[in-house]
Amino acid sequence: MTSLGIDENVEAALAYLLGIISGVAILIFEKESRFARFHATQSILLSLVFIIARVLVAILVMPFLLIPGGAGIGLAVAINEVVLVIFVIAWMACMIKALMGEWFKLPVIGDFAERTINS
Repeated sequence: MTSLGIDENVEAALAYLLGIISGVAILIFEKESRFARFHATQSILLSLVFIIARVLVAILVMPFLLIPGGAGIGLAVAINEVVLVIFVIAWMACMIKALMGEWFKLPVIGDFAERTINS
């Protein structure tokens, strides 16, 4: 059980449900479970990386939008969709692993999240 009165695995999985919003909520209200706090932190970081990636892709594909005939728009949409698919796969994997009770760490983000909750 956690300080919120729910199963630790469920709380950790819920941290991913709404990304930054649910991650911050868990961090604010959960005081006991390091497992739930780790996944909440990782959820926040994953969401931030996704937002930054989408902004960077938007900036980088802007020149392609000037290609006549709409080819640039198709390229921009395709790149954005690839970023979205990668995020959704990572998000689902994290949520499932949290629900299974695993300390599943994403590269770089997971290490940072772990250091954050340990300090």
